[in-house]
Amino acid sequence: MTGQNYDLAFDKGRVNLAVVYKDIAPDPDFCLGMSVGALQIVKVLRGQGVEAHLWGIKTQDDLGRNVESSKPSHVAVLAPWVESDYFRKLASENPNVNFLCSSHSNPGFLQVDTRGTELLRSYIRLQHVTWNFGVSGNSARFAKWLTRVYGAECTHLPNLYELHGGVPSRTSWNGGPLRIGTFGAIRQLKNFMTAAAAALELAASLRCHLEFWMSQDTTAGSANIQNSITEMFKDLPSAKVMRLGWLSWPRFVQFIGTMHLVLHPSYTETFSVVTADAISKGVPVVASDAVEWLPDHWKASSDDPSAIARVGRHLLQDPHTASEGWEALSKNNEMGVAAWKKWLSGRP
Repeated sequence: MTGQNYDLAFDKGRVNLAVVYKDIAPDPDFCLGMSVGALQIVKVLRGQGVEAHLWGIKTQDDLGRNVESSKPSHVAVLAPWVESDYFRKLASENPNVNFLCSSHSNPGFLQVDTRGTELLRSYIRLQHVTWNFGVSGNSARFAKWLTRVYGAECTHLPNLYELHGGVPSRTSWNGGPLRIGTFGAIRQLKNFMTAAAAALELAASLRCHLEFWMSQDTTAGSANIQNSITEMFKDLPSAKVMRLGWLSWPRFVQFIGTMHLVLHPSYTETFSVVTADAISKGVPVVASDAVEWLPDHWKASSDDPSAIARVGRHLLQDPHTASEGWEALSKNNEMGVAAWKKWLSGRP
């Protein structure tokens, strides 16, 4: 983002933005997707002249105390977890603060988050009866859907990702062992099994040894997925599964840069921080069409491992992928910064 300027007229002196996420990490160095996403939003906006601050908080009462002590002009809470009655109280007691809660999931992912869906419905009702609280989504698809279905304006505030130093050089595959990675929380909707199947087919077509790197996870439901992938690779002499334990986010970004290719064929997504991490290191990514901001020729059907393998083979052989990924993420930032500045230019 260095040297790029996405201008929209707004009063910088009046704006003091707090980007808030729920801090559930067991220690200060433990970085989860939500905390990394919030940090990136703050870093990009600060680079564009916005006074933005990162709040990692444990409880909604922490939110109230921070608002009271810091007196921000705008508060953006990422993901629905604060009770609507508490938002109502904050909005009433701070009429000059513009509050917003953003959904970081599309409807497909919300099917496993009944409480989040319930909270979003209550936020919509609250938005109808106050002037300084609103609902947003980091996906244009979600924002349009919610607006059409519930008749409530849903602001689109995309994720941002700091880019600096220019287009990175990529780790090109030279015919040796092929390193393919699939990372993130191991959930069914992330579609690790299909990614593993595609990696095997790609390596078979290239007649090379495969190192398939994936996250090691202990969350509920992850064991079955990991065991199934282990069975898929069993007794294949030229392919092995490599487990990546927890790393701090800076170390993870360095590690993902050692991959030749990343596969991320999620059934549902809104941004995908892991995809942005890979692109920041020049690594191409095959994703599903759920990751809207990627180039179309980087996408494949989430339920077709052969299609994912074909796209992956093309990206491995294309010398322009590092610049293509960088350009796509830069365009997302350009659109996203303009959207954030538009929201920040409004008054409660």
